[in-house]
Amino acid sequence: LVLFSPALGGHSSLYTAFAERLAARAYVVLGVHHKYESPYLLDAAGRLISPDHRYWDSIQSLKIPDQISAEQYRQLRGERIAVYAQDLRFCLDRLAMLDDSLFAGRLDLDHIGIFGHSLGGAVAIDLCRLDPRCAACLNMDGTPSYHALSDSLAVPFLFLEEMELDFTQPGKQIVYERREGFCRRVQGKAYRVLLDRAEHDGFSEERLLLADDREEQTAARRQLAHSAGFVQTFFDRHLRGLPAEGLEARETDSLIIQTF
Repeated sequence: LVLFSPALGGHSSLYTAFAERLAARAYVVLGVHHKYESPYLLDAAGRLISPDHRYWDSIQSLKIPDQISAEQYRQLRGERIAVYAQDLRFCLDRLAMLDDSLFAGRLDLDHIGIFGHSLGGAVAIDLCRLDPRCAACLNMDGTPSYHALSDSLAVPFLFLEEMELDFTQPGKQIVYERREGFCRRVQGKAYRVLLDRAEHDGFSEERLLLADDREEQTAARRQLAHSAGFVQTFFDRHLRGLPAEGLEARETDSLIIQTF
């Protein structure tokens, strides 16, 4: 069983490449939509639940450091991430109660993987910090929350990122070092995979859908295929005990894999 949390304002329909890849390997994949965060949600009565991003808009409109310090911003962001992590915990609780559905008695609740993209990746980390039911955690290009950066994980972890090593841009090196520091503190096996020519939105199908030419479409498809391959390999290894072929530490012009 694998749970997934999408990016800020995202929807699981933009991540079908990952769900299909895992489902083909006999995983049950559950995409979690966060109320007032993801679009196109319906309640039990069929009513549309519109997204409400006022919280994010309110803090993102504040100027650092004039109106808010960087530390205060990270704290506010972390508080919201913690709420979304509780959404995932609620889903795990409900899955354990299934007794009259197609999945009753068919879910392996002893080997649960959690992954997410961007903000959803940070949500995955927060859940796995706090819930012992998480057996493996994967984050696609999402900076961990304020609390997670000073903590660690006790389960296997993979950080999948774009290979952005241009540290001339303000803050890039700080983010890079924070993420590496987090990987080093993981108590289980940790991997850091950086893909060349990857883009943040390319860890979903958004990059492919918005591509304006064949070259960009090819690059987007390549990123999705490579990313889905690493997701599958990681969960195969740490949920099913299969060999981790392809996760060995190495560095080429197009790929960097670090192990910790």
